[in-house]
Amino acid sequence: MFYQGGAGTSVNMNTNEVLANIGLELMGHQKGEYQYLNPNDHVNKCQSTNDAYPTGFRIAVYSSLLKLLDGISQLAGRLPAQSR
Repeated sequence: MFYQGGAGTSVNMNTNEVLANIGLELMGHQKGEYQYLNPNDHVNKCQSTNDAYPTGFRIAVYSSLLKLLDGISQLAGRLPAQSR
């Protein structure tokens, strides 16, 4: 996981374009045929980067913490057996 400061708008726009192109291909269209699925109008839905970027970061941190807590739980469960 990484965090990039100062480029929220460009990262958000690029993410919207990637998602739109994936959606277009799933719909049977070519990448870039944005008249069918527009990165700004349909994917981003005019959401502010100041809302979308930190929210995505929080979701990524939360997901990583869940994995970390699961690993700690598994380790704690194995320690008593290892100490014998």
